[in-house]
Amino acid sequence: MNKFTKIISFIFIFTLSLTAGLNGQYIDKQVSTGNELNHSEDYRVKFGERPPLNLENLPEDSYYPGIIRIQFERDFEETLGDIDFDLIDNDHVKTGIQALDELNKAYKVNEYEPMLKELYKISEASLQYKERHRAWGFHLWHTLRLDNNADIIQAINDFESLDKVKVAEPSFKIKLIEPVESRPAEK
Repeated sequence: MNKFTKIISFIFIFTLSLTAGLNGQYIDKQVSTGNELNHSEDYRVKFGERPPLNLENLPEDSYYPGIIRIQFERDFEETLGDIDFDLIDNDHVKTGIQALDELNKAYKVNEYEPMLKELYKISEASLQYKERHRAWGFHLWHTLRLDNNADIIQAINDFESLDKVKVAEPSFKIKLIEPVESRPAEK
């Protein structure tokens, strides 16, 4: 994916999280944009219900081959920070968690990329919101790169069946709906 596509993907995911309730999360405390809220316990998060996704009715051209997104369970958070996600024999990622490693090997998962990794690279200003993102659980989301010929729907079902994985889903393609009005950006 090129940089533009990654940015658009992030915006799409972030917008979904705010409007459609990605994992049904929302903040019940007004969040300040200043530095006075600098600890994750300052962000009280309530969790709602995630709408079901009918994988069997998804057209194959609606998602990217070889890519899925997973969200780890909150109680796996501490363990997650200790995982190196090492690539073994240039073939698959080894986490040290047997169930994950078996699926990584079966689907030739060669990368786990944290969801907001690119955002933090693009804009250092976004780092000021890192604790808020953590409170919302965005650090638990990873993009997995699988073998391009892998059965994405089966991979999603297999990963989601693990007790450490809360959600698994395809990496949906995003397209602009025309007509698109454009004009030069103003400062």
